[in-house]
Amino acid sequence: MSWKTRYAEGLKREFGDRPFTTEDARERSSYTPDVTNRLLGDLVKENLVVRIGRGVYVIDGQHKMRYEPSEATLSPYARRISRILSAGGLDFMITGMTVLMPFAHLLPYRLIHSVYVIPGEGEQAADLMNAKGLKAILNPKSSEEVSRALSLVEGDLVVVRERKGLEGRVGHIASPERALVDLYYESTRDKIPVSPAEVGRILRNAITHSALNITRMANLASRHYVDKEMRGVLVEEGVMPPAWGYVNNAHVRSVTAASER
Repeated sequence: MSWKTRYAEGLKREFGDRPFTTEDARERSSYTPDVTNRLLGDLVKENLVVRIGRGVYVIDGQHKMRYEPSEATLSPYARRISRILSAGGLDFMITGMTVLMPFAHLLPYRLIHSVYVIPGEGEQAADLMNAKGLKAILNPKSSEEVSRALSLVEGDLVVVRERKGLEGRVGHIASPERALVDLYYESTRDKIPVSPAEVGRILRNAITHSALNITRMANLASRHYVDKEMRGVLVEEGVMPPAWGYVNNAHVRSVTAASER
């Protein structure tokens, strides 16, 4: 038995199937914080530990806990976005990859943050962030346009889109279901440079490790007029029974074919 496996078994004895944080693990071992962080990362890769949130883990891979995004689960950059727009009194929703990082297969060095605002407030939102040193662009039409803007900045990029419907959020942060729907739409419609293959892997991780509301996700997809497609994705992933009103088109196949089964 390797020392990593022994460490995982020690965590299992300590926490059982209860979620625990990085700090919890640090406090209950003789390892330094850096070694503990590396250990947890290695155990996640070896499927001995499951990451269900930012700095939150469980030992039992079959245990599903509802992932509830919050300010605490966002990256420091995303928290800056939230503070700036909140101070400006805007109605907004942080969504997409920013919310779904705990399920990401690949961890990008630089992130494209998706922020939806109500129509008429997009220019103000972009101006507020640009004035604070965050690079933001408004309503880009293609992934090529987003990639070009990203190439001109050193750090992350904020994509602001004006949308009529901001349903499916808690406060100013999208639920996992809404974030998955938005990411699916923007990827398959070539709105952002995130491949459908990566969306498929994120979707599979979210289904496997979090207690998603599948029906709600399918209903939220109507905001982008892709509800039949989303039902098709969920049918292909085996979490929704075949029923009238779903399609299996090229967009659906581009995501589900890449899912890790």
